[in-house]
Amino acid sequence: MRAIMPEFSDLPHQTMGERLPSQKPPTDPPRTVLRARAAAKVNLALLVGTRRDDGFHEVVSVMQAVGLWDDLEVAIAAEGFGLEVDGEGLPPDESNLVLVAARELARRSLDLPGARFRLRKGIPVSAGLGGGSADGAAALLALDKLWRLHLPSVNLHVMATEIGSDVPFCLSGGSQVGTGRGERLGPAPAKGTLWWVVAIDSEGLGTAPVYQRYDELGLARPLEGRWPSELVEALAAGDVERVGASLANDLEPAAFDLHPALKAGKDKLLEAGAVGAVMSGSGPTLLALARDEEHAGQLAGAVRPAFARVEVARGPVPGVTFG
Repeated sequence: MRAIMPEFSDLPHQTMGERLPSQKPPTDPPRTVLRARAAAKVNLALLVGTRRDDGFHEVVSVMQAVGLWDDLEVAIAAEGFGLEVDGEGLPPDESNLVLVAARELARRSLDLPGARFRLRKGIPVSAGLGGGSADGAAALLALDKLWRLHLPSVNLHVMATEIGSDVPFCLSGGSQVGTGRGERLGPAPAKGTLWWVVAIDSEGLGTAPVYQRYDELGLARPLEGRWPSELVEALAAGDVERVGASLANDLEPAAFDLHPALKAGKDKLLEAGAVGAVMSGSGPTLLALARDEEHAGQLAGAVRPAFARVEVARGPVPGVTFG
């Protein structure tokens, strides 16, 4: 999802250098290094409304954190921020959400040290799996612990929203419903574990072109009266068949029009025996729901030759964990 800078007129505003209030006094022993795992995010349903005056679309999205992880090591430094990235094709530049999150937290606090980050990528890059947002969430929570700020969750949520639309979800993960641009969250509890085959096409697909094609095709409909009730109820009941039948994404026709191989890929997943299949977000990742872990392994093996990368992942999982 795309992020814009929101206004929070109903929340207290912290200015540059103003210390944020702590949730509790820092009684835990200080640490200088922390390791975090950040989970990937998938969209089980994505309903897209009409285009707003600011160029963005209102959405209703059922999101789930799944077991594909990035690892982030954070160490306190004397001053400044540094980032090293291990893994596929992601430069450690200033636009990386790890550094964006660090700067966002630092500018709201006073007399803090710096930090050095080492990011090991396990979540595929530019695949619509929220890896950048997950890394930003991990950095925010890790620095809150290392700097012993103990910020209230409302403050962390505000900062997460300013970093990116998916970052608030990635703070906690699990299964949730997002509205607005995806940053306003509500519960969508899931009973039991779902097993997914995550199939990624070799050709990337940008978010902006997909939304532009969505508008050009005249597919947008108002969101009033549209809600993924069937999916939310199926998740709560742990009914795998109903979950599979309720997967939905309004952007699929636009993405398939731009990249017909995605439609062929979805058909392959269903032909191979998936309980259900859907494109996640604006693509190019496809999700296939399996009956259980064994079936997921069989399904992944059957479709692996058709995709650039295929992974088996369980969900829901927490967004960020420490170890």
